[in-house]
Amino acid sequence: MVQRLAAVRVAGVAINGNPPPLPTVQFPDGFLVTGRNITVTGAPIPNVDLGFYVAGSSTNKIFVGHHHTDSAGNFAVVVVPGSYDVRFEPATTDLAARRLFGIGVTGDRSLGDVLLELGFVVSGQVTDSTGAPVYLADLNFFDVYTGLKSDTPHDNTDANGNYSVVVPPRTYNVNFIPPAGALLATVRVPNVVITASRSGFNAVLPDAFAVSGFVRNSSGQIVPAVDLNFYVSGTTTRQIVSRDNTDTTGFYSVLVPPGTYDIVFTPPVTPTGLAMARVNGVIVQGDVSLPDIILDQALTPAIASIAPNSGPSSGGTAVTILGSNFQMGATVTLKGIDLLNVQVMSSGQINAVTPACPIGPQSTVVDLAVSNIGDGSGVLPAAFTLTPAAAPIDLTVTRGSFSIVLSWPSTGQASYTIYRSTSPAQFGQAQFLATTTATSFTDVGADGDGLTFFYRVE
Repeated sequence: MVQRLAAVRVAGVAINGNPPPLPTVQFPDGFLVTGRNITVTGAPIPNVDLGFYVAGSSTNKIFVGHHHTDSAGNFAVVVVPGSYDVRFEPATTDLAARRLFGIGVTGDRSLGDVLLELGFVVSGQVTDSTGAPVYLADLNFFDVYTGLKSDTPHDNTDANGNYSVVVPPRTYNVNFIPPAGALLATVRVPNVVITASRSGFNAVLPDAFAVSGFVRNSSGQIVPAVDLNFYVSGTTTRQIVSRDNTDTTGFYSVLVPPGTYDIVFTPPVTPTGLAMARVNGVIVQGDVSLPDIILDQALTPAIASIAPNSGPSSGGTAVTILGSNFQMGATVTLKGIDLLNVQVMSSGQINAVTPACPIGPQSTVVDLAVSNIGDGSGVLPAAFTLTPAAAPIDLTVTRGSFSIVLSWPSTGQASYTIYRSTSPAQFGQAQFLATTTATSFTDVGADGDGLTFFYRVE
């Protein structure tokens, strides 16, 4: 039996003219995590730095030894048993970092080949409204279509407000987040296409004020981990904010630029049983302290009917759903796919628009489900009939620059829904990618991540 011992770091050891003996160090038993880093062409990547973090944390890093790949791209790292998020950071700027989540280690674990995508350098400067540099601003790059965050080591600005990060080709929403304690607002730049290195990608963070208060349940108990979303009042336009969850005392303090906002308070997934709350028309021209927000009990919805009860699988049918116990934030699905433009008109009525639902050449009868935040779902079996689209879509797939380009002739629909799957037989909500009014779509980065994708347009 080969013994595996994990590395140990002893912190806070003072060294002076007459240092005391170092404490006895005991190496704990561990397990090997092995694998190989490769490029999309299969070439090995040497000198990749592996970082092990406690699963779910981006800061709680575990000390490990021998954490770089060798000349053949191989790695073999000993860690104590646990669940880890593993970051792979290449030594060059032409490859992007990657993070694997929730890697359980209860014995020797092989991760196989771990592909690192081609990367591009994005650089710029972050300043405040006076032009002064913002030190330690944080950048986050989110895939517009999947919402997944690219791993970007060293993504904080320096003392001059400058930054330089490496990201794989994608279409991104980029968040510029001020450091904690700075009275500045978060800024999002949407729909940023990265297919080459880009410099001068700058951002100005406006002044902001704090909106603060406490969240409690109907019994007066504090509720931690409640998420706050801010919307321009009377619209669905979201104001992007940061550090927007209640703490362990139920307290929140969120920085937003001046304006008038509708604020939505969403309880955590666990414990269940709490409904959302909303406060409309909050005027922010200075710091604002709101009265305690009370989250009421979540209710189980019941569905009585949907009208009309049939429509084309291409979607776009406006429907009215009647029932009881409908609450703010309710989600509605047909065949497991979310309906669009859901409006909870009252506890007994929801208005929505049917989505595009992939079906075969025959009409399909599907279930209707309504789910409230914090409670279960109500289901109306065999509630809606999806009829095949009058004109099937003839899809053409071609390669672009680091991308997959889809195109199709117009069928006269108002919009089209694109699904992307790793299986030719699975197209559902989890495979939803985008909607467009055009007759083409470019999936940036899909030709560089080593995966095989199947597409369907409805």
